[in-house]
Amino acid sequence: MLPDIIDKPFWLIASGLGYASGRSYAHTLLFSLVLLLGGFLLWRTKDKNWLVIVSIASLCHIILDGIWLNTTVFWWPLLGPLPHAAPEGFIPGVLLNLVTNPSTYLVEIAGLLMLVFMARKWRGYSDVERFLLRGKLN
Repeated sequence: MLPDIIDKPFWLIASGLGYASGRSYAHTLLFSLVLLLGGFLLWRTKDKNWLVIVSIASLCHIILDGIWLNTTVFWWPLLGPLPHAAPEGFIPGVLLNLVTNPSTYLVEIAGLLMLVFMARKWRGYSDVERFLLRGKLN
């Protein structure tokens, strides 16, 4: 969810200034690769792999978003500047997409099922803390 956490608020706040859409900098391949490189450097020097995991999760996010279909965003900055989009109609568009587009709601249902599975594995606060700090369910 990191690409959305970065891009959506930035877009909603700064769109009046002519900034790119809600799928911009953090939805690019470059962003995921920079995270991955930083993760490998951190892993090598400090023996911590959390940034590698975040970078892989970020890459999975942009793959599931189908960003490769928007080549300007996926390959930014190689194919030119990021496209612009107005925030008007964003929420209604998302809601309409959720109920009319199977490729959207099936992915959301899969995410919900994963959350239910993880919630059943967690038995208390220490399990949640262990997952957040170490990425382990048991």
